[in-house]
Amino acid sequence: MGDEASSSASSAGGAARWWRPARRVLLFLILGAIVNVAVAWGYSGIMSYWCPVIGVFDTANHEQRAWWVKNAPSEAGLIAEGLSECWNRGAKVDWLYSFDESPTTVYAKRAMAGWPAFALQGSCWMTNGGKRVANRNAMMVGERVIPALPIWPGFAINAIFYAVVLWMLVAGPRSLNRKRRRMRGLCANCAYDLRGTPSGVCPECGEPVEPAAPPRSS
Repeated sequence: MGDEASSSASSAGGAARWWRPARRVLLFLILGAIVNVAVAWGYSGIMSYWCPVIGVFDTANHEQRAWWVKNAPSEAGLIAEGLSECWNRGAKVDWLYSFDESPTTVYAKRAMAGWPAFALQGSCWMTNGGKRVANRNAMMVGERVIPALPIWPGFAINAIFYAVVLWMLVAGPRSLNRKRRRMRGLCANCAYDLRGTPSGVCPECGEPVEPAAPPRSS
């Protein structure tokens, strides 16, 4: 009976030790995803005001025509004829349109945004006369196209990248400080002097005491 209780307590302790770091990893991944979306939306807003056109093409290519056919609302024509493209660090905007310049002709503004990789995409459809026709996985705020559809694996790459950055800023210094305290024979949690303490628990705060690494021989 005693062995079973001891085994159950050991299992519970092992699960607790596993769950605590897993919970922290999950938290930083969620925060990284939030920062990822915020950065992508920020770049989308900047591109709406400062977007140098780097290419004006007479005809859209096969991929762009296929995208038009798949996403075009019923008010749009059957084919995209022209393409204007602008690209900046963190965002890319394409204008797909017909050569018909009448006020009722529909064009698409397709945006991709994110850094270091593109993480979100979406499009808005408008007429040459300024009437909004449809949104596809995006929000239109003024002249800004705010994309909302994740791009894989770019979204995951960015989320992990920002999670690591946040960990370095928040948890990194604390982990380094705890390591220094252990090396000096202090409690990693409260800095209580543990030298000469026979117990495996800090008498000040109850933190389990990890033995300090033995000094390296010269």
